[in-house]
Amino acid sequence: MTTTRPTRRLPSLTRTIALCALAAFVAACATRTPAPIVDRTTTAPALPAPSPAPPVIAPSATPAPLPVPAAPPPTYVVKRGDTLRQIANEVGVETRDLAAWNNIENVNVIRVGQALRLTPPGSESAATATPPPPGTTGIRLLAGAGLLGPTTMAAHCVDVEADEIALLAQAGTGVAHCPRSNGYLGCGVAPLEELLAAGIPVGIATDSPASTPSFDLFEEARTAMVAARARAGRPDALSAARALELATMGGARVLGMDGEVGSLVPGKQADLFVVSLEDSPFAPVEDPVVSLVLGGSPERVAATLVAGEDRYRRGTTAWPDSRRAARRARSRMLQ
Repeated sequence: MTTTRPTRRLPSLTRTIALCALAAFVAACATRTPAPIVDRTTTAPALPAPSPAPPVIAPSATPAPLPVPAAPPPTYVVKRGDTLRQIANEVGVETRDLAAWNNIENVNVIRVGQALRLTPPGSESAATATPPPPGTTGIRLLAGAGLLGPTTMAAHCVDVEADEIALLAQAGTGVAHCPRSNGYLGCGVAPLEELLAAGIPVGIATDSPASTPSFDLFEEARTAMVAARARAGRPDALSAARALELATMGGARVLGMDGEVGSLVPGKQADLFVVSLEDSPFAPVEDPVVSLVLGGSPERVAATLVAGEDRYRRGTTAWPDSRRAARRARSRMLQ
């Protein structure tokens, strides 16, 4: 506890007398001529004047980036003989849109030399509103924001460095490995061996039909084997058994469903498919796993069960009827 001593104040008359006396003393000192001082000692050489200290420059704050001006909208200058419909066809827009963007009420009346904007008003400001590149990779950005974790799935991961692999492993983030999509798009080959060595959950995936011709998981597993062996330069980089495990249990781990699906053990759902290798190059079967991975295809699937219930049986009409109904529904949607 701090105590404050009371301040003693002089009476107002006393303060006034004291201030007057102090003012008189200062005035007398200012007008008094100082007496000469006789130095009776040996005169010492004068010391050099100290050099002035360098000026202290305070660090300036980082200047704020200047705002980027909005780019002018693309325009078309009307030439003699042009019509609005011709201009719209040339630039690839609808005539009515071009007229609306330029406030043209009569599409048959345009002036020679008139600059027509080719984008809707406000589109240039929307383009400049796009945030700038973050200056780092997606994995590092997500890790810095605390968004990596077991519930996050990273797709492809073709161009990843050692520290990014460590970030994925530390967070427990799984990777969806899509070798056919990466190959068709020319993206490269993901470092599958390094991802698995780091303990990262990896599942074989097909990506979308926008980059792969089908959802054929058999073909995806075979491509994963070829790509991994070609990248490592070794035939043992990815075995058929490991590829099958990545296509089943690996995918379940990535999705966080390995306690429910992915393998045929008591307590899990009975999700399975039956493949017939009859009349295939792998009959008679010597190694079931190798024969399944290298010789399997959607056409060779004889049955599919989900949670123990039949969803497809070869030779029955249920599946073909469902596909025909889906085609009819799609054709109506496209009309």
